[in-house]
Amino acid sequence: MDTVDGSLEERTVGKVVVCSRFIYDEQPDYSWIGEYSNLRQPQTKEEKLVHRETESVLDHTGIWRDEKGRIVATPEVSRYSREYQFTFHSNGHERIKYAIADHRRLEALERGDWCFLGVAATVNLDGVEIGKASLWGLESDGEEYLEKERRNIIKEAIYEAKDWMGRNGSKR
Repeated sequence: MDTVDGSLEERTVGKVVVCSRFIYDEQPDYSWIGEYSNLRQPQTKEEKLVHRETESVLDHTGIWRDEKGRIVATPEVSRYSREYQFTFHSNGHERIKYAIADHRRLEALERGDWCFLGVAATVNLDGVEIGKASLWGLESDGEEYLEKERRNIIKEAIYEAKDWMGRNGSKR
């Protein structure tokens, strides 16, 4: 697991060390944003197919539309492309603008503009881990949100450590 550079935070109080870090999520679930796809017909109002090059959207009626909902020409599709030419969205949005926003978010993820992270925290007493917690699937481009989640995970690890100390006594 690769730790994000500069994300290690460590605090020591007496014999207790609390450590937290952000880690690259190597197998994130981003299905809620959409998926890369070949040409296929959406079947319901909530399903949309977005052409990657033109951002034209195919809805369940079989009509291609632009971002404002206006009818547009069917985009040219290469039969010989080795890359997916579309993104498919089946995440409950009936509005075209949300499908395009999800499409752009998926493309930004593909370009590496952002990634998914996990945050992990441990509590050690005299070198023995007595508490830990983690949370995965965090989007890397929200600094305030990431720091809030870091604090929450640290609290959870400390709570687990206190529970451990209550069960095992604080003999250390």
